Amino acid sequence: MKKQIGFLAIMLLAGFDGVVAQRPGARRPPGGRGQRAQMELRIQSRFDLLVRDQLELSDEEGQQLGDIVEGFRQRRQELALRERQVRGTVFRLGTESAEEGELSDEAATDALQEIVRLREEETSLFREEQEALVGVLTPQQLLRFVVMRGQLAERIQRIRSGERPPGGPNGRLRGGRPREGVGAER
Repeated sequence: MKKQIGFLAIMLLAGFDGVVAQRPGARRPPGGRGQRAQMELRIQSRFDLLVRDQLELSDEEGQQLGDIVEGFRQRRQELALRERQVRGTVFRLGTESAEEGELSDEAATDALQEIVRLREEETSLFREEQEALVGVLTPQQLLRFVVMRGQLAERIQRIRSGERPPGGPNGRLRGGRPREGVGAER
């Protein structure tokens, strides 16, 4: 599984030009964003296949899982956008306003309360999604799915930030030996 998720991350880095897997009715945004969107769709499609394979889901179960996840995707994206906005506000308040002596207790309290509200909303959304997924997945499959999705999100975040694993693909150091715990079969 680590190798397959690693492959997905490498595809993201390399801009893999395989078959484009688009959802029906999806449009390509203009310019570079269109290429990024296509790449994200390809990666998502491959991740979906990996999940179906690793969790040994039937086509019907895979479709149900995809429908549920897609139904929550928009809400997760909206929450992520609000979180980025709040982080920007908090950073600005915590640096610029504090240096200028303009940060009031009220503004600081409001910003902290907004962070708490976002965390609560994130927890609620996670809980709702898990409850919906239990109708399709066993608890063991659900746990594995959560872990797989978390691993993919971490790898994508590392790639976006420019961080690359030492030694190249599969964590291999020079000389061809895998690093301990990375790329080694267990």
